[in-house]
Amino acid sequence: MLSNPFETIPFKEAAWAEGFCKGIASMSSPSPSDAITGEDFDAFNDGVSTGADVAANGIQLDDVCVPALEGSPGHGVGLAIDGAHVLHAGWEARHLAGLSGAFAGILVVVISLGTSANHALPADQVLPGLGQDITNKLASFGAGSLEIYCGVNLDLLSEDCTMSLSPLFLTLDQARDTAIEAVGEDGWLVVSWRTDQSNSFRIVTSGDVG
Repeated sequence: MLSNPFETIPFKEAAWAEGFCKGIASMSSPSPSDAITGEDFDAFNDGVSTGADVAANGIQLDDVCVPALEGSPGHGVGLAIDGAHVLHAGWEARHLAGLSGAFAGILVVVISLGTSANHALPADQVLPGLGQDITNKLASFGAGSLEIYCGVNLDLLSEDCTMSLSPLFLTLDQARDTAIEAVGEDGWLVVSWRTDQSNSFRIVTSGDVG
């Protein structure tokens, strides 16, 4: 998983995070804020380059497999997922609950890159606040909110990898194309999360193997 190479070096860590935000927001000719001194320009520029690469090519995940939760999921597992009406046959509540928890954990890591924040609380408790933090930060740069997409493939016969995740993308087309190309035995979907609507995920589209 992507990480800040200047983590634990306070000023450079913050400079990289600012550059990453401006790069991922595809800002034209991004420049460092007044808070960044000349000796930290290298970290800022590296962050811009990394963010721009993410905007173009997505973020590869270290672990793409998500098992379904056993039994009937209770409340408080990950965040709510909206748009289940677009799902095809095969998807159950336990699949969505497992997906929600995994996706929330991944997003906490990714969004923390732009805020230089470290958290010990469960992902579903942290992510709404992080979404607000990154939204405010992007707004301070004159950038709008971001929407992050992930393609998900379903294989009901696999216990350890019931769902496999695509890289994270900033466009629906990239996530959908990747999901279709690697379609699972029992279909696919694309889920998204917006920085300014961070209390839930949304199922954008789905399809079956046919």
